[in-house]
Amino acid sequence: EPLFRSMVGSEKLAVPCSQFNDKSTIVDTGADKLLLPETIFDSVVNKIKEQIPRSYRVSDSFWRYDTQLLCNPDYSVFPDITISLLSVEGLEKEFNLILEPKNYLRARSKRSKDETCLSFGVGVSTTGTVLGLAALEGYYVIFDRANKQVGFAQSSCGSSRDRSRIEGSISRVPHNCAYENLRGEPGTGYTLNVSIGTPPQWFQILLDTGSSNFAVAAAQLEKVKSYFHVEDSSSYVDLQKSVGVEYTGGSWRGALASDLITAPDSISTPIRVKLAAVTKSDKLFKDLPMQGLIGLAYKSIAKV
Repeated sequence: EPLFRSMVGSEKLAVPCSQFNDKSTIVDTGADKLLLPETIFDSVVNKIKEQIPRSYRVSDSFWRYDTQLLCNPDYSVFPDITISLLSVEGLEKEFNLILEPKNYLRARSKRSKDETCLSFGVGVSTTGTVLGLAALEGYYVIFDRANKQVGFAQSSCGSSRDRSRIEGSISRVPHNCAYENLRGEPGTGYTLNVSIGTPPQWFQILLDTGSSNFAVAAAQLEKVKSYFHVEDSSSYVDLQKSVGVEYTGGSWRGALASDLITAPDSISTPIRVKLAAVTKSDKLFKDLPMQGLIGLAYKSIAKV
């Protein structure tokens, strides 16, 4: 049970660790929020409310609904959220991820040059705890697939105000964090520029560590500015099978196929991969600047 304790400010949540890890605890770059089982979510919200001055008014609907925004907040009145994780080396090697208000209050819109509106970056999960971008941004995170473990370190990337804090047995500070083909901003996820087909068609593909499928929009879907025209690719192969996947925050259906892909800085010679040509989706693309996603989790849960 990797996640064994959480604190809001200086107060521990009176919740057994088994509830944090009910069903599973996963690290998911495809999820924007820190997602918690409902009883733990309620405990976190109540503790935050208790520690915010009564004179500072926050609507009750802000905590549960993304449509209710908080504009130009005073970060100083909100407490930190601490997530305690066990090292693979045992309990004596526990470490803490310190989520400051700047992490869990997520930018959603700018009404004007001087007004930024935010939503609550913690939500309810029905599939166990999900460490989404609200809990990952500002850290240097390594997904060690070979040894089936995830590593966290304090990052030297970006300005000092954008870095997250970490406490415990973690001491490594990375210095080389640049990757020219990786794009993204807090709250939107991170994408790679990938070419698909012959001649190549270029798309922004979301990196998602919570799934194992490679899927690209292949029809004019809601919120998608461009899509993969399969009829224009001479290397496209239809594998005559329908596939579909449901995620925490959306779903898609399409045709299983294969085609050639490249990506600057990583895949210079075209390789053939299986992919899903998505023709139907529900809330998958939202307002994110992407036309597809590539899952980096284990092959055992892949549909493609």
